[in-house]
Amino acid sequence: MTDNQVETPASVEAAVSAFAANTRWQDIPPAVQHEAKRSILNIIATCFSGCREPTVDKMLGVMMPFSGAGQVCLVGRPERCDAALAAFINAMVVRRQSS
Repeated sequence: MTDNQVETPASVEAAVSAFAANTRWQDIPPAVQHEAKRSILNIIATCFSGCREPTVDKMLGVMMPFSGAGQVCLVGRPERCDAALAAFINAMVVRRQSS
């Protein structure tokens, strides 16, 4: 790219995607690896702490009839649903517990 060209969203997206695809775990500094592990553990613990909230029960009651085949589990719950609903519910739990 020359100095007078403007990066388009597609070129930025391609650059970030290539960076992510080509980065190996061992390329990441140890301190960053440690923080990544802590974040993942924190997210899982947050899901377990909020998985039985009444709001989650209500949302599942509303959304479950629209779920596809139950192939994915929800963190800390016995129900199974499609991947999109599981991602939504698990993310909702994390968001509610961390706000």
